[in-house]
Amino acid sequence: MTALAADFVRRSEETVDNPDLIIPAAVNAEWFMGSMVTKVTATGHGKAAVAEVVAEGIVVGVGLSHVDNNPGAAAALQGVVRRGIFEFKTDGTVTQAMLGLILDVIDDNTVGAPGVNVNAGTFRGFSRPGLTTHAWVEIE
Repeated sequence: MTALAADFVRRSEETVDNPDLIIPAAVNAEWFMGSMVTKVTATGHGKAAVAEVVAEGIVVGVGLSHVDNNPGAAAALQGVVRRGIFEFKTDGTVTQAMLGLILDVIDDNTVGAPGVNVNAGTFRGFSRPGLTTHAWVEIE
């Protein structure tokens, strides 16, 4: 699958229990509207989600606007992220048997089967009847 290269209006299911979060951007970080955003474990600053080992970060939400802190110092810019249930592309490894399991980040626009990468969120089902190319993922 392909990481985002521009802003993207992501399909979501509205949730009222999860307030938006303000996340300071990491050094030289950039994310687009619609990107999965991870918190860098060591600093608490945000960046676009990429396939990394679990120790490197945690998905905190989906970016509500484009943030370009490149070049930039840590926390020079901030972005707003939203938690909830969002539609993401899959990499083809997700199956119906994984319903309720926590999927992995492949890139800021794509999820895959559980493994060793950063946890994207809980798989809530496929979003398009008969297709396994798009999944609902709950980011808490």
